[in-house]
Amino acid sequence: MKKLLMIVGFLFVSAFAFSQNIYTTMQPVMDSMQSVIKIVEANKLEIVRIEMDIVRKDVPKTSFRILTKGYTYRVGVFADWRLEDVDIEIYKQMSDGNYVFVGRDNKVSPIAMVDFTTEETTWYKFVVIGYKFVSPYDSGHYGLVVLHGPQLTQ
Repeated sequence: MKKLLMIVGFLFVSAFAFSQNIYTTMQPVMDSMQSVIKIVEANKLEIVRIEMDIVRKDVPKTSFRILTKGYTYRVGVFADWRLEDVDIEIYKQMSDGNYVFVGRDNKVSPIAMVDFTTEETTWYKFVVIGYKFVSPYDSGHYGLVVLHGPQLTQ
């Protein structure tokens, strides 16, 4: 399992390396995402959500997905060359409609990953935050992947 976790971690690092580009095109993130998909599926993991978008300084991007009880999920985000630090925060919806914090990535890196096991089937919120940008930029592209599989069991 450690080997698989290292492989999946490596794929996010590789995705960032491939996204180096002096243009502000989405193409490098799209190409990196294709590499991520191939590696994830080759390792018998299932992708349940993919997102590619732009994150701006001081304007986090939020998306939602129902996740199923009892699975261990990995949420990974990789940023293009304009971001030095991107983070992901995860929240779970409670029965009253409010969201509670589940976890976040704390590394200073253009790649962020969080693993967690769901205790109930409900809505989860993913918040992508661009913390530090390469000067003079205040926005950058990112790719987000939510996956699960038996190899991620904690």
